[in-house]
Amino acid sequence: MGVSESKELTVIERAALALGADEGEKQLIALAQKYTDITDIKNAAGRQQCHAAAMELSNARINVDKTGKAAREDANAFQKAVIAEAARRIAIVKPEEDRLLAIRDTWDAEREREKEAKAAAEKARVDLIRKMIDEIKAVPAESVGRSSADLTATIELMEMHEITLAEFAEFSGEAELAKIATLQKLGEMLTAQVAVEQAAAEAARQAEADRIERERVAEANRIEAKRLADLAAELERQAQAARDKQAEADRIAREQREAAEAEQRAANERAAAAMRQQQAEHEARMRAQQEEIDRQQAEIAAAKAEQERIVHEACEAAAASVKLEADHGEALVENARIDAERTAAVESARIRAEQDAAIAEQKRRERVDFLKAGPGDQEIIALVAKTYDVPYQTACNWIAKIEFVDFASAEEKAA
Repeated sequence: MGVSESKELTVIERAALALGADEGEKQLIALAQKYTDITDIKNAAGRQQCHAAAMELSNARINVDKTGKAAREDANAFQKAVIAEAARRIAIVKPEEDRLLAIRDTWDAEREREKEAKAAAEKARVDLIRKMIDEIKAVPAESVGRSSADLTATIELMEMHEITLAEFAEFSGEAELAKIATLQKLGEMLTAQVAVEQAAAEAARQAEADRIERERVAEANRIEAKRLADLAAELERQAQAARDKQAEADRIAREQREAAEAEQRAANERAAAAMRQQQAEHEARMRAQQEEIDRQQAEIAAAKAEQERIVHEACEAAAASVKLEADHGEALVENARIDAERTAAVESARIRAEQDAAIAEQKRRERVDFLKAGPGDQEIIALVAKTYDVPYQTACNWIAKIEFVDFASAEEKAA
């Protein structure tokens, strides 16, 4: 059998051929069935017969094993020879194969590099567009805390930024939506910031008004304190004047008393003899004079007491005002605020009063116009029908029968 013929056989067929093909297998089958009648041993001859049969089968098995081993050794040698021959022949073509594969792999690597470069360029393009869209979206966050003027300028710049296909390509729609959303957020931020700035301006204006009011109150308090101090000084001056006047009155009274006493002594000396005769007149005159002096002294004492009371009350009022200003500086500011609220309430009441007066005047004019023009014909007819509980047409007929005359002329004629 040649090599070409063996190549046409299967591996199992070639193995069977190496071990004796079909004939050897048939012999083994026949041998395996030859001693099936031996089922037990009854004596030594039977044992000998069983042993001989087993040995025959064992020899057949050993022969098959030897044949198989020889076939395997031949197959192994053949395998090694085939491997060596295959390696020799492969060495003939392998260098050229490797060279061509290297050229191919170089071309493939260049194409892959170009593909990766193209993918990288595409990624860079998309990343740039994404970055521009993210920058549009980030504008509101970056504009937090800015003034209304800055927000207005940012909105104008955003509105001027045109979304084009050349710049954003397939992401133009997303960029346009981002621009619209950003402009909406910026508009809301601008509205809120304008309200905040207006509130801040109003607060600053109110603070300035409060400061001016505090300065006005402080100046008024200073002026009032000065007025009270001046009043106290004036009262002290008046009290001193009253004391001086009292001293002068005391001096005059004393001089008058001394003069009277001197006159009395002189009169006593000149008219010792007439003293007894004029004693009654003299005593009456002296009583009248003393009463006048007592009256004047009483008036002087009362005036002095009144002046001292006025001075004392003025001093206490000045001291109380100064203490009130020192202890209740904050209360003055609160009083000023309360006065301002009362003023506002009074002004509000005045405005309401003016409005009520305007409404009353409007109602009065409407009443005058109504008295001049009177109700309409339909209203009069409807009123007559309702008053007498008759149909509308019946009321029309009643009114149609009325003979309208100049009642004023008739009344004048009757008069």
